[in-house]
Amino acid sequence: TLSALLLSRPDLNLYHREHDLNQDVVTDIKEKHGVVAKSSEDATEREVKEITYELPDCQTVNVGRERFLCTEILFNPLLAGRTHPGMTEIISTVISNLRTDLDPTESEEITKCVILTGAGTMPMGMCERVKDEIWRAHGDGVKVIAPPERRSIAWMGGSIATSVEGLLAWTMKEEYEEFGPDIIHPRCY
Repeated sequence: TLSALLLSRPDLNLYHREHDLNQDVVTDIKEKHGVVAKSSEDATEREVKEITYELPDCQTVNVGRERFLCTEILFNPLLAGRTHPGMTEIISTVISNLRTDLDPTESEEITKCVILTGAGTMPMGMCERVKDEIWRAHGDGVKVIAPPERRSIAWMGGSIATSVEGLLAWTMKEEYEEFGPDIIHPRCY
């Protein structure tokens, strides 16, 4: 994680011992200054321009390679010691499974667009990298979109869903516990 990368540096480790390198600082650095490399090789090999970041107590710190490595973990979790697949591998698996499980007309419609959402997709270059990796696996028929409001788009959708009467058929926890996941499908389709 970015916290671990930053704390491995002697200058920031000292800051952390004397102050609080909290999650807000780490998130701010990642979202405002994180950069997604064009490829995994590019993330580890390229020359990195350092930026100066002002900490809450007005001290400054230079952040360089961490700007790339903090986002590279999303594509290559092994960098953080994790064994699960990376983001584009998961997306690619979902596309493949949908194309296998659904009839060709349905799968083509469902898999032709990937929408990136959430704060983790905010760093510069994210859409381009995801698009390149998905296109390499599935061809350029898959459109990858990163809406400007993606940081909070899930909250916006939830807000709309709860404010429009009759938009969704809600399932109560008790119903789900009694009938299991089979109760969801008839209510949504």
